[in-house]
Amino acid sequence: MEALLYCATREAHNNGESLVLAYKGTGGFLSAVGRAIEEEEYRKARAEVTRKGIELEGYSIEGVSVGGHETCIILPRLNSAFDIGRCPPRAVNQDYLFITHAHLDHIGGLPMYVATRGLYSLKPPTIFVPPCIKEDVEKLFEVHRSMSQVELELELVALDIGETYELRNDLVVRPFKTNHVIPSQITEVVLSPEVAFTGDTTSDFLLDPRSADALRAKVLITEIMEHAQWIRNKAVLLTHFSSRYKIEEIREAVLKLQPKVPAKVVALTEGFKSRYSS
Repeated sequence: MEALLYCATREAHNNGESLVLAYKGTGGFLSAVGRAIEEEEYRKARAEVTRKGIELEGYSIEGVSVGGHETCIILPRLNSAFDIGRCPPRAVNQDYLFITHAHLDHIGGLPMYVATRGLYSLKPPTIFVPPCIKEDVEKLFEVHRSMSQVELELELVALDIGETYELRNDLVVRPFKTNHVIPSQITEVVLSPEVAFTGDTTSDFLLDPRSADALRAKVLITEIMEHAQWIRNKAVLLTHFSSRYKIEEIREAVLKLQPKVPAKVVALTEGFKSRYSS
């Protein structure tokens, strides 16, 4: 578990001095209050930007998901990552990688993930892909082996919808169907089920009876909230926002959404800028 340490700076102490001095005049007072509010908002924004993990239902979840740029969701407790994005450093330590589909913002860092694990003398990873892209992924690694003249060792598993794969005695994975412009799938189920990841999908997914397990997992990681009344999860991690949004805009949208959803709703804002940052 990671903790965020907050250190008060000299700038923070100046807030009190500014307010005290401002009592000499109303205009000065209002100006100082305005500055104090802006400084406090800026500190909150910096904390959001530097925060690396989210705790949901006993799971520490890390990663980044910016629509069209990069998606990689990391669950250290499960020793797993969903999609690889540009291969953020923390993902390299996860032994299991689940690829939902072949768009570059989800799969672009795949060769680097395998190569970096080899560089660090970590065991070859197990990478799960939809059967329809397995052959292309194999070709991708052959090209990189030829270009870089290095061994890229991995176990590549094609896992189809409805099939199960046992990662350990109490942990199995089972893909489910989602709706995307190219074939996509993948979820992770731990007996109960525990965690479900939809990847890129449309809201029709929530109406599909075959999505029942995903909608009752403890944690649902998704980009969709239309038809949210069908959600029975305890917590929802929203991902894949457009890069045009600021952290504050995302947070405000989540606050408006929360009363409509029984589950706890949190947004993954790693990789996004604040309106208060330069």
